[in-house]
Amino acid sequence: MRCGGPLFTRAGVRLGDAAGRGTVAFDHEGVLIAAMGAGRFAAPDLEAAMETDFIGDLANGIVWKPVASPSRDRFQLRDLGQEGPENGAFASYFSFWIRSPRAPGNLLADAPDAPCFAIHCYVSGGCRLFVNSKVHESMPPENADYRKLLTYDGILLKKGWNRCVIKVVSDSLVDPNPATLAVRISSNRPEYLRQLDSAVEHQLDSK
Repeated sequence: MRCGGPLFTRAGVRLGDAAGRGTVAFDHEGVLIAAMGAGRFAAPDLEAAMETDFIGDLANGIVWKPVASPSRDRFQLRDLGQEGPENGAFASYFSFWIRSPRAPGNLLADAPDAPCFAIHCYVSGGCRLFVNSKVHESMPPENADYRKLLTYDGILLKKGWNRCVIKVVSDSLVDPNPATLAVRISSNRPEYLRQLDSAVEHQLDSK
């Protein structure tokens, strides 16, 4: 199911208001500006970086730290203060929460006018999206300057808080193609976005 509609809305989204522990993840335009980050985890190559479950392998020793995008546009991975390799392939993780007031069943019951929710990721390497621990497949990538745009469409958020984790892989921290992540959300129904809240952390997030 394709969401369509604008990439994000300026229609007064509540995402920029306080939620969870007080630090919002998304601004009023649906742009990810803050998250919890973990990484960088070294890998032999990009394929290994993508396929290795670093979080599962090192769950007891993972240290999540707040990260922010000062430009309110994209995260520059080299500027996040993360430990790890300066050269070669690596993976980093970004975690944030989105709260929906409606259950998937309620959304589907509204068909064909059901609100559709999508997450758009701009990366120079690759990424993988997990929502409530479930892997989501992206649509075919599109070119976006030196980066790729990966759109995860038709996401059904459960009622309440939903944990989203984005895994980013790259083999370059610096120019000409520095590792970056930009995230935007969209819906075909702006009124649905206005009902959402976001948070960098939530009380259910014990890590």
